[in-house]
Amino acid sequence: MPEGWAATTFGNLLASGDILGIQDGNHGELHPKASDYVEDGIPFVMARDLTGGTVNFAKCSFIRAEQAQKLRIGHAKPGDVLISHKGTVGEVAMVPNRFSKIMLTPQVTYYRVREGGRLDAGYLFSFLRSHPFQSRFRSLAAQSTRDYIGITEQKKLNISVPPLPEQKKIAEVLSTWDKAIETTEMLLANAEAQKRTLMQKLLDRGSWPLSTIGQLGSIRSAGVDKKEAEGEKPVRLLNYIDVLRRDRIFSHELDHWVTAPDRQVENCDIKKGDVFFTPSSETRVDIGHSAVAMEDIPNAAYSYHVVRFRPTVQIDLAFSAYAFKSQHFYRQCQTFCEGSGQRYVISQDYFRSFSIALPPIDQQRDIGRILSRSDDVIANHRRDIGALNVQKQALMQQLLTGKKRVTV
Repeated sequence: MPEGWAATTFGNLLASGDILGIQDGNHGELHPKASDYVEDGIPFVMARDLTGGTVNFAKCSFIRAEQAQKLRIGHAKPGDVLISHKGTVGEVAMVPNRFSKIMLTPQVTYYRVREGGRLDAGYLFSFLRSHPFQSRFRSLAAQSTRDYIGITEQKKLNISVPPLPEQKKIAEVLSTWDKAIETTEMLLANAEAQKRTLMQKLLDRGSWPLSTIGQLGSIRSAGVDKKEAEGEKPVRLLNYIDVLRRDRIFSHELDHWVTAPDRQVENCDIKKGDVFFTPSSETRVDIGHSAVAMEDIPNAAYSYHVVRFRPTVQIDLAFSAYAFKSQHFYRQCQTFCEGSGQRYVISQDYFRSFSIALPPIDQQRDIGRILSRSDDVIANHRRDIGALNVQKQALMQQLLTGKKRVTV
């Protein structure tokens, strides 16, 4: 333990009065009724509302202020540190000043720090989010049959307590990274919103002629199975998930190897400009996602869970990454998919009948360039967020263990 630091438990801090309370929302299990919920009132926070170090008030429920006074459920105040201990375990947030109090479900614990004590709330917030504490907290919850860690078990958990001025400085340093991450996430959200607006304006143009996919090329399914058999040719597999998560497909991204007969490999090959679709989904809104092969991909074949469209007319490569993402195309996918409840599927015949608005090739190139630049901006923001998170985690490991001391 670094010089001047103390190793203790949350229970000891509670007994000494440095923590005024460790409590969840279970005060008799009396929950709001449907008539208690309103659009603007007292936030009623569940475990799912804690994400990324904050409370997502845009998604949480609100209850009437007068009814909140009657309910026997826990409530937290500004400056309290929250942690989810059931269901979605280990999410941490600090209650902001914008609300005088928030109500909690039994899934969430609040830690209330005594002002002027030996524990700083900002330091506690960072400590609860550190990797060593999160690993311990989640492992204890996983050992429970209910994926749950109660207040009694939480009081037994260890915490390292530096001198108060050092705690405040550590919290200040780490909050700088939090603000940088938050700012970059806002930039990412703005860039994604701008792209959606651009796509709506650029792709849904009523003046362009409509062509069916069957007129523009060939549709084929009957892809390769996820198996390996002796005597068959090894190939890399383009999976359903590869198409679902990407807009563009590159050779270096495919590393799942299977085997297939030579003739099937030949029929299910992947060439530059091929567009792949997800023909099935558990929900209507997720069906018909597309991704385009940006290059010839040797020693590869697509999965039987995927449909391939191979154009026989000229379509700009960059434009083809967006041509099948218009509202017009998605409406066709959602309208004509077959099934109910568990799985929805689009047949090849329906795919051939679906239409897209195809502008002249020079306009295709312009649209492709504009939307590709939007994707580049989004990708850069995501890389920045990833780098900032890596830097912050490394810094947390150094500061919260005392391996790196701050100057107070």
